[in-house]
Amino acid sequence: MMPRKKLEYYAKQNGIEDFVKIRLTEDECAKICEAIGIKAYGLKDCGGSVSMLIDRVMDDEGFKAANTKAGMPDDYNIARMPDYAAIAVFKALAAIRKA
Repeated sequence: MMPRKKLEYYAKQNGIEDFVKIRLTEDECAKICEAIGIKAYGLKDCGGSVSMLIDRVMDDEGFKAANTKAGMPDDYNIARMPDYAAIAVFKALAAIRKA
């Protein structure tokens, strides 16, 4: 799990305030996962929590494969995966909420 300050930072970059209060619906979870290009995670996987969905995304093998930087040490890729996941989820959430 990422520190809350970092999550708030990434949320605000995408115009999302108080992400902790957001409860995702099953449909929103599916749309976010589709936008990111990973298998669909639902409410049973994340409980409607944005931060839990980010955890599921960063652990997804397809997401890891797509976001691993070639030529970089494994430690670097592992350390950056939560950031990549948070950026992707908040960007997709912002697009869904604006539509």
